Amino acid sequence: MATQWTRTRQQVTEAVLRKLGVLAAGESAPVEDAHVVYAAMDGVLKSLHYMGVLWWRVAGTSTALALTAGTATVALPADLLFPVAVTVTGTAEQAVPLIGHLAFCGIRNPTASGRPEVAWFDQAAATLHLWPVPDRADTLRLTYQRIADDTANGAPPDVPQWALILLRDLVAYRVADDFGLPEDRIARFAAESREAERLIRIMNAPRVDTRPVWFSNH
Repeated sequence: MATQWTRTRQQVTEAVLRKLGVLAAGESAPVEDAHVVYAAMDGVLKSLHYMGVLWWRVAGTSTALALTAGTATVALPADLLFPVAVTVTGTAEQAVPLIGHLAFCGIRNPTASGRPEVAWFDQAAATLHLWPVPDRADTLRLTYQRIADDTANGAPPDVPQWALILLRDLVAYRVADDFGLPEDRIARFAAESREAERLIRIMNAPRVDTRPVWFSNH
């Protein structure tokens, strides 16, 4: 009995193409068709992860960032999806709560200097804005959720194994136009994609005992 992630991205891709009707059973995916599906698969993994489906195989990450006296912003790691916790370390460790953009803009004395007390995550610029502005060189400890990995040949997609069949439905809808499917089939795939996402969100809920996990779309 296999309990590991053994389905590779090529196998999931062939399942997608068979669902679309462009690949017969036993056939291998043409390179050009496979790359269309790979791109869509990577997009699905990253977009769902950003919307809150924390794939089991994507772990949180911690890193140390240097603070510079007089500089209020800190560049973030390239693989950051969103920050989880921030602390300033040194002679004593101090938590730096993350606040929203409006709250950060409402700070009355934005140029004040000192040890940072709050931070705003600027997603567009991939930076943290700190207040007060650091008055000395220090170290920022950042814990964050990283972006899901791109898929790779010979390796399983970065999802738990129960989600593979649902991933097929999500990807099939997103590439249906690329393969010229008629509108009625695209509409059916759209409904199946919505149901797949709903099921992923249900099944992604933490399980701590054998009782059912109830889920609402609202």
